[in-house]
Amino acid sequence: MAEFAGRLGALYYSTGTIRERTISFTATSTISDSGLGFVDAGFTVGDEITVTGADTGANNDTFTISGGGVSSGAITVVESSIETESAGESITIVTAPDDAQLLGFYNWSLEHTADMIDITAFEDGIAGYKNYFPILNDWTATADRYWLSSVPTAAWVGTEKWIRLFIKWVTTPSGGTPSYFYEGMCSVSNFSVNQAVGDVVKSTLTFQGDGALTLVTRTSAWDT
Repeated sequence: MAEFAGRLGALYYSTGTIRERTISFTATSTISDSGLGFVDAGFTVGDEITVTGADTGANNDTFTISGGGVSSGAITVVESSIETESAGESITIVTAPDDAQLLGFYNWSLEHTADMIDITAFEDGIAGYKNYFPILNDWTATADRYWLSSVPTAAWVGTEKWIRLFIKWVTTPSGGTPSYFYEGMCSVSNFSVNQAVGDVVKSTLTFQGDGALTLVTRTSAWDT
């Protein structure tokens, strides 16, 4: 049942996560933390990490930690595309999860929204219609699954997880038969249990997006 559910969507565990305003970048391959939090956050050599929140676009990317490249205050990456940027922005760094799921679900829904501000200028001659300008994007999702006593779902409320919402599941993705899914970091914001006499116990989880939700085309085999 869990394997089938995971073909529609699943949560995954990210082994390293940090979000701080003490993180800076030094060209061409160094990420530093004056708060000395990288080791405690769980980063290790060989991790594939994704950086978001940097003011410099080139620093918002996916990198691989090089051999000997982790200390409490610095990460050295294989790539040489990092640009110098001072600390101050709220930077998030997470390890890409492996493909072993924490739990799957059999049904999901996604809502992707944008905050809008009214910029109507009535002298524009728009014949009675308002104009709006988008400022911030947001996303939330809900998922249904069968309740299992062995899965500590309730304990995950208020914690961050990596989520994948599958549009198309493929057992062995390739260039000719890719798998399509949305993925991103989220916080588990709610957990509820639904029970009816004579039916299987079900549960519903609600997720609040944390950063971008990305549509991925997967053409390589799963790393299980």
